[in-house]
Amino acid sequence: MRSLCRLLIVTVLACGLLLPVNAKPIVTRGIYTDGRGGAHPWYINEAHQLIWEDRPFVPVGGRFQARSWVSNPTGSDFEADAAALKTLKRCGVTDIYLQPARGGLLSVPPTALQRLIDLLDAEGFTYGISINDAPAELLTGYEIRPGKYRHPVPEGGGLLRFPIRNAVSALYFQVSESGDVITTGKATPVDEGMRVVPSNVPGRNIVFLLPQHVHFNARSIGVPNVWEGFDQYRDDLIALFRKVKLGPGFRFFADPLSSDLRLTDDIDVFVPTNVSFRIEWSEWLGRRHRNIDNLLNAWGVSDRECRDFRDAADLLPLWWGGKGVALLYNPDTEKTYRVNTALSSYWKDLTAFKIESIRRYMNDLATVLKKAVADVPVVYRTTGYSALHTALPANRGFDGIGIEAFGRGSELVTQSAGYAYAHTAEAPKTMWLPVLATGDADPARKVARGYASRAALHADLDWLREIGARGFFVDGVRILDTDRKMYDLSEAEDQLTWLSDYARVLAITGVSGATALPRAVFYPRGLALASVRPLAEGGWWLPTERPHVPYDFGAAGKAYALAEPERGTVYYLWNPSGKRRIRLRIPKAARAPGAPALAWSPSAEGNVKGDILTMTIGPDPVRLINYPSVPVPLDAFKEYLDEGARMVAAMKKAEIPEGARYQLSLVGTERRFNVDNPLQSLMEIQRVVQEMREKLRPYAWIEAERAAAQNFDGVMERLGASGNLVLSTEERPAGAAPANAAYTIQITTPGNYTVWVAASPASLFSLRLNGRPLLDEAVLATPIGSRYADGQLVWQRLGNATLPRGVHTLEVRAETAAKLDVILLTREPFEPDGPNPPALKL
Repeated sequence: MRSLCRLLIVTVLACGLLLPVNAKPIVTRGIYTDGRGGAHPWYINEAHQLIWEDRPFVPVGGRFQARSWVSNPTGSDFEADAAALKTLKRCGVTDIYLQPARGGLLSVPPTALQRLIDLLDAEGFTYGISINDAPAELLTGYEIRPGKYRHPVPEGGGLLRFPIRNAVSALYFQVSESGDVITTGKATPVDEGMRVVPSNVPGRNIVFLLPQHVHFNARSIGVPNVWEGFDQYRDDLIALFRKVKLGPGFRFFADPLSSDLRLTDDIDVFVPTNVSFRIEWSEWLGRRHRNIDNLLNAWGVSDRECRDFRDAADLLPLWWGGKGVALLYNPDTEKTYRVNTALSSYWKDLTAFKIESIRRYMNDLATVLKKAVADVPVVYRTTGYSALHTALPANRGFDGIGIEAFGRGSELVTQSAGYAYAHTAEAPKTMWLPVLATGDADPARKVARGYASRAALHADLDWLREIGARGFFVDGVRILDTDRKMYDLSEAEDQLTWLSDYARVLAITGVSGATALPRAVFYPRGLALASVRPLAEGGWWLPTERPHVPYDFGAAGKAYALAEPERGTVYYLWNPSGKRRIRLRIPKAARAPGAPALAWSPSAEGNVKGDILTMTIGPDPVRLINYPSVPVPLDAFKEYLDEGARMVAAMKKAEIPEGARYQLSLVGTERRFNVDNPLQSLMEIQRVVQEMREKLRPYAWIEAERAAAQNFDGVMERLGASGNLVLSTEERPAGAAPANAAYTIQITTPGNYTVWVAASPASLFSLRLNGRPLLDEAVLATPIGSRYADGQLVWQRLGNATLPRGVHTLEVRAETAAKLDVILLTREPFEPDGPNPPALKL
């Protein structure tokens, strides 16, 4: 035993669990030369802080919409701006970023830009500029939602009308019950949308449409037409700024491709038809698939007549979200190609291309601005997780991620800022992390101007500072947008002084010069039950895109493995239901001479006896390093076996005939148990136990995407949802059929049930049972519990209903845009637990 102990030198991580795990990032730096010839060196440190001339720059101020930054400014416009700036300075607020009062920066005469910039420098302001503009070229393309725009053809034919907003044209497809296209054509535009006269053919068939839209700016879809208009837009920005001299107070550019830039659900299902888009799409497909046969195989295309990547880039999918027909369609030749949609990577390819392409334009524009205009940090904003802020280059591109977070307290972090920090922490270079917009409520809930009190403002900014924010701009210190006047503090001088007070507090306490990283533990994005949240011992739990493997040990806990720089595979063990002690057998490889010593978090209170490591796990993950195989708790298999035995007894008592079969399965699994390699046996018994749980559930857990019939827009992937899938619909125009899903449910125990849904926040549902209202009316319920799936889903309690015994049809109607994950009908108290069903009480 002594020799074993000498070989097994167990160490505890001296600095604890909450450590940054990235390899050392490349330091982002530059030298800004102002219009007067002054040089201003800057860099961004590993704490995501902008260091300007060797001093931390931690601005505290807000967004300032300039009245004189319009296409035809007047003298009174400038005087109004000067008066507003005078008020800010009198209240001690001298950090702002400017934005045109309406429209983008390119519409503003350079003389108007220069006049206000000169005033800012003369008055000692430090300032950024939100360009908030984008390429002017129209983005055209087809919206692929065959589940949304569909109509059964009446017997004998007849006129079909489709309420559609903002469509300039539409293709229609009349499809038989077997999925064959009967006829295609162009729908006729009418006042309410589109009109189709289908062919009068025997049998049941439907018509669905692919509307063609024209988007004038990023606000309507989230992405401007960078493929068509980027070069001209870039050149116009350079030409504008060549006529402007930026002064010594200038610090950064923000929103160079619109403040509305984001990946929306609309852009996910949009297939642009602009020539430049198709050229880039075809080139990307060529790099990805190398030859056309590889592409056709990857897309599951059985017809081999597609000649090259240019032809492939012209194709439109006629399916999405489980709706439509398994075809690709060429609108120029009207030829269709059969597709195995279950195997096709078409949609994954299209999404990957859009992300990579848009991100490249973001980085290219940032690089050009720094080289040709001013070498200062360039910042893009985010409201939460965004694939546009992942996989960033190390030596070029934009330099900061601007947090946009609305709400109070911790929700500022859990619903927005935590994701922004995770992006900067995972970047290969140092990134600045300012707050570009914050307020105590989002626009839909904002009812009072600014903040309720000085303490409320400071507390919210402290939450953002704790997650790593290194600059604080409220929305805003001068707002002219009439839809956002409740955010305007220009006439609330007491609140402006609260801002300047916060800046003084940071300076006096030395916080503005702090270089410590926020303490953080990372979880694999999409991991069930994991979400952005504060940890009990301080710090945050944040998502990562790093390679990972999740494990579930049942009552014994859960684990996931992350690849970490310089440490290899690191395991994180946790138990959502509470603290407990677990035992791990230490593999022989970990006890071999020269093997790296095992290490774990201090909070695990681990100890070694012989070849057994005993440790404590709980709701917060603990770290296990240098464990050479999957750590399986010794008690995990036995706990599953005991649970299975209890369920067998419950099945026998309830006279469920499958009980005997499950008992034999458990016996066979126990006989095959391999103590030296328990993972395979554990996975086997997990499958058996999960089946038994579903048989014995005293509640109805209904996966939304498994509807017997539904006319939602479709089923879409949502990482972290139950099964990683949700039923999705956008808001329907007036006159369109509402999104409805029907489920067959069996009630064996009649009585009073509580109705829950897991869905997108602020979604509105009504329910019917056998054609009659189940609840009194459509309910906008209060969210209960923590959000999950990147903060996009939350549980809502809709009310109580009496359910009779028997088989019934339950219908769920979405009265608004909605993502629906799960419907739960239960007689027992329920505590929401992300995508996990309630535990059985045996």
